[in-house]
Parts: sequence; structure tokens; C-alpha cells
Amino acid sequence: MAPFLIHRIGLEAYGFFLFLFSLSNMLGVVNLGLGDAALRHVAFYHGRGDVDGINRVVSASFWLFLALSILVSVLLWPFAGTVSSLLKVTGLTHDAARVLVQLAIVGFLLRFVSGAFSAIPQGFLRYDVFSLLVVGESIVRVIGQVIVSCAEWGCTVCFCGMCICRALWTIAVVITARLLLPSLSIRLSLVRAGLAEVSGYSFFVFLSQIVGMAWQHADRLLLGFFVGAGSVALFAVPRS
Repeated sequence: MAPFLIHRIGLEAYGFFLFLFSLSNMLGVVNLGLGDAALRHVAFYHGRGDVDGINRVVSASFWLFLALSILVSVLLWPFAGTVSSLLKVTGLTHDAARVLVQLAIVGFLLRFVSGAFSAIPQGFLRYDVFSLLVVGESIVRVIGQVIVSCAEWGCTVCFCGMCICRALWTIAVVITARLLLPSLSIRLSLVRAGLAEVSGYSFFVFLSQIVGMAWQHADRLLLGFFVGAGSVALFAVPRS
């Protein structure tokens, strides 16, 4: 998709798109490793046939994911204009860049809360189902990008499409989790007990995630801030 998008929307806009995509993904580090911890415990309790244990872990993870995502979104929302003003972007007004940063925050919020539910198909060893979800999301995203690019609707509509795609992903993951575990129950009362189980494991996962996120996305963010959005595309495309 990279050559096609660069041809249709331009190098600068595509670089800005990559920058915001990396920013949205970097925000995922605030899950504190709870996603992998939930996956580990869901698999453990599934092996023992303990549905109550699964509900306890998924409930704790969901409410924590929801609280963390709302907290991060609320804290970052007022600074969207600051982030956009720091970027070296040509061809976009300050207001348009601010809206795109806010859309990146919304995309993060919509995708982040699905972490608790995605642990169920993976913990149940139904990677066939989970892979279909991943492939399906990719197909929908690519089709959406092609339509937006050919219609020349611009980056704002493209990022709105990304938010819609992430919302559809979350809905699909929740439905899949309920189909695989009809007795799935999300209860706020289970947070304390579930948190005690996942917190110890999640700490070590969190440390590894920080390193992984920095390795994957920090270079794009630094280039976007200090050199310009176009340089992000020039760097990322050949490396891909």
C-alpha cells in the first residue's frame, strides 16, 4: 500500500499518517503488560476448565483497560494542538493537524479496550479464529484506504476510517469471545481478585513492551518532531 498511498496523498501526508499511527501504537504501552498477563491466565484457567477464573481475569483486565484508556485520552486531548505545532508538517493547517492527532487518540481508545477480550480466542488456542480477525481487519483497512485515496478525501477522512476500523475490530473481538465462552461475564466486583493474579506477571511484560515499542516506533516519532513528516515516510518505506 505504501507506493499507492504516497502517489495518491503525497509523501508529506503519508509520513504524517505513519507518525500518528506510531503515536497511537506507542500509547498502547500504558496497558502495563495486562494483555499478555490476561492471556497467560486465560490459557491456564481454560486448561483447568475453570470458567470463574477466566471471568475473574477478563473482568479485571477489561475494567483496567477501560480506566487506563479513558485516563490517557483525557490527559492527552488538551495537548493535541501542542503535538501538532511541534511537528514539521507542510501542506496541513494547524487546526487540521490538531484534529488528526485527536483522531489518533480516539483510535487508540477504541482499540485499547479490546485487549481483555482478545485473550480468549488466543488463550483457547483458537488461533484460526484470531487470524481470521486479523486478516479481516487488514482487508477492510486496505479497502478503506484505497477508496479514500482514490476519492481524494484527505488524511482526516482516512483517519476517521482507521477509527471506524478499530471500532469494528473491538466489536468483532467481543462477539468472538462471547461465542467461544457463552458464560463470559464482565463484573466490576471481580476486579480486586483478578488484579492480584495478573499484576505480578504483567510487570515483567510491561518492561519488555517498553523496549519493544521504543525499538519499533521511537525513530519515527523523533524524525517527525525534529526533521519533518516527509522524512518519516522516506525512512519507513525502504526499511519495510
